[in-house]
Amino acid sequence: MHSRPSAFNQPRRRLKRLLRIKPMKSWASPVNCKSSWASPHRTQKMQDICGPAMLDAPKDDKYHILSWQSIPITSIIEKVTRDRETAAHSAPRQASQGRWEVTTGIRPVDLYVYLKARFGEPNGITMISKNHDDSDNLIHWHYSVECGLGSIDFLCWSFRLEIWYPGVPVFADPNDFLLAIKQDFQRVASSMKEVRKGLERWKVFLNPYFRLKTMIESQLQELEDLKLGDLEEPSQPRTEEEVESFREVFSKAAINFSKAAQISLGVRMLAPVWAESFVNLLIFAMARPEVRSDKRLYEGIVRQNIDVRIRGLHLYCTGFASHVKYDEWDACKRFHTMMNGRNDLLHGNVDPEFTTFDELFFEKKTPLFIEFKDFSFLSYKASLLKASPEQALEDYQIVQDLASHVLLCIENKPREEIVRLVLTRDLGWDENRQRVGILFPSHMVDAAFSFGSSS
Repeated sequence: MHSRPSAFNQPRRRLKRLLRIKPMKSWASPVNCKSSWASPHRTQKMQDICGPAMLDAPKDDKYHILSWQSIPITSIIEKVTRDRETAAHSAPRQASQGRWEVTTGIRPVDLYVYLKARFGEPNGITMISKNHDDSDNLIHWHYSVECGLGSIDFLCWSFRLEIWYPGVPVFADPNDFLLAIKQDFQRVASSMKEVRKGLERWKVFLNPYFRLKTMIESQLQELEDLKLGDLEEPSQPRTEEEVESFREVFSKAAINFSKAAQISLGVRMLAPVWAESFVNLLIFAMARPEVRSDKRLYEGIVRQNIDVRIRGLHLYCTGFASHVKYDEWDACKRFHTMMNGRNDLLHGNVDPEFTTFDELFFEKKTPLFIEFKDFSFLSYKASLLKASPEQALEDYQIVQDLASHVLLCIENKPREEIVRLVLTRDLGWDENRQRVGILFPSHMVDAAFSFGSSS
């Protein structure tokens, strides 16, 4: 299979005719030099066509920034193919390029805007495999440029920039190289400004519903791991031998039951907040334009009682096919009962009726018991009152059921999008367009190219 010849391999007359038909749009050169891989033969050809002034950088332009040329991706593919064929029939040799990994010194967005202002869309070979319909890519953008010193590549990963530079002594300090690029910003400022106009600015924020969901489910897993049902419960000791064994059994049970009470109370206190975060997320993501644009109206809605907010979701949100039947559905009734008791838990209200765990009589200083309790009950079992694992799990399920019933009132297509939003930890917010979205996948991945004689 023969590779397509580049423009430099065409006869001189033919090349001139091609150049007249397709003039180079870039400011850097009046011609479209299709192949720019540096070699003595091709450099001479470029001098014949472009003139020596285009190849010889000014004395203070040691990186030849002004003469950078965008490399057509077809030429890159041809070169990679030739290099692989050559490598297959020759001894391994050391890589002719160096590599810098950059996380500071320049903002990735600024470098991208600069390169796009000069060279248009990214032209690096890795862009062949990029998914342009999704942000889930290893390499987000890649530029390849050529100058008299050789080829330079700029690759942007999720966690760093990589710069592949020619193996020549001038490329010794990445900070100096980046400074030279930034000093060229002013020269192409108007073009960079036009590129920036097409960018969307997003804020990435934590989804409060997802965060609370994760916390509660983690706590419920801790409860399950305590395995309270499998614990040996201590019996009230009656003999000296029973006292010795009682201490060990009692101590282990007391630690686990006390821990269970703490976790359960935490879950019960978080469950109402978790439910509110779900309703507020729906309002935030689905509010009608006239509601969202009126700050006072929007804030007034999210400050309403939770049951009022739920009842009116179909009024101030788009995408609802029907209203929430709050007074009819058992899921809503159970939720309402749970919310009625939230103040006692969240505000630490003192109400003996709410936390009574025993009752007895006194005659002066003499206690008269109605029924006897034991060490276990008075030491740690009483702490489970209103904070038992069963109650914690029930509150968790109540919020889940409420969310499921509310989602059923939303039309099919927006419901799918909302479910994705609800179950995503990191969300994006475009202030200018008043849009919420999912910017990245839930997984993280990174990789690196291997340079060397055997890779």
